[in-house]
Amino acid sequence: MNGKYLDWTRGEEEALLNIVGGTEVARAVLRGDKKLTVENIAPQQSVTPPPLVGTVVKTITLKPYNAKSVAEAIKLGKYDGVDGDIVQLFADDEVGLTTAQKVILVQFDRNWTNTEVLAWAKENGDKKPILPKHIYAIGAQHPEEQRKRSIAGCGSVRDGRVLYLGGYSVWRSLYRSSVSGDWDQDCVVGFLSE
Repeated sequence: MNGKYLDWTRGEEEALLNIVGGTEVARAVLRGDKKLTVENIAPQQSVTPPPLVGTVVKTITLKPYNAKSVAEAIKLGKYDGVDGDIVQLFADDEVGLTTAQKVILVQFDRNWTNTEVLAWAKENGDKKPILPKHIYAIGAQHPEEQRKRSIAGCGSVRDGRVLYLGGYSVWRSLYRSSVSGDWDQDCVVGFLSE
């Protein structure tokens, strides 16, 4: 392109012509038959979601259990579906529980993100999210819980995804889902009880 605006591309030219209504409108502006008005647009205000409110819906006790590997811990859960990369991603994590531990299941009042839940946990007594070994124990010892609602273990993030137990009356699963998206408010989050 020759002229005054050497850094202007053909694509930008076409985009601008589309914005003003095409070549006929642009030519009418050049002839003086029409006029364009240019205004600054105020930046869109980001909407801050209301504070997250969590309610303990259940406390469960996890009994000690032995497992030599992640694969063995998963086998104890007798799931109908398991994400194929879990064994490899969590291979170095501790499995099994040497003592009984209480876990609270917290439900939130709206859809939530992993970041919001971790901030809520810090602000509410510095609650510790459950780890993979707790997820495996819940699946093996309390399978009925994941049939009622999904259970996320926000302390189990790998490669931007978190472990969760899902299911319904005839199906139980151990899957991973993205931490970047919104989670449904029907999904509960597990935390270690004080």
